[in-house]
Amino acid sequence: MISARTNTFQSIGTFLLRYGLVLVVGWIGAMKFTAYEAEGIKPLIVSSPFMSWMYGVMSVQAVSSLIGVVEIAIALLIALRPLSARACAIGSALAIPMFLTTLTFLFTLPGGEPTLGGFPAPAGSS
Repeated sequence: MISARTNTFQSIGTFLLRYGLVLVVGWIGAMKFTAYEAEGIKPLIVSSPFMSWMYGVMSVQAVSSLIGVVEIAIALLIALRPLSARACAIGSALAIPMFLTTLTFLFTLPGGEPTLGGFPAPAGSS
């Protein structure tokens, strides 16, 4: 009995973690199609040594939309787990550089608030 209960809890936990991630990444990706979000991420992209070149090739909205397409594609691949473990693995593998790229913004965005003591305190928090 305990083994079956543990297995059920594991299955529920795995489901909640996977589809919670799908919901958040998909939602953030969908937001990239709005002008508000495109302008909101502009300072992050401009200060990034990995992504700043994109504005030389595309408009602010096009860059944001491209990022949104990538994020939604990653979310959909992860969501495909019941149909294809391979698609889910690919989506999970693609999520790693996506999250690492996002993490680099902590180090490349200028203008931190000096009175907060520096990293990891975000700029503008009080």
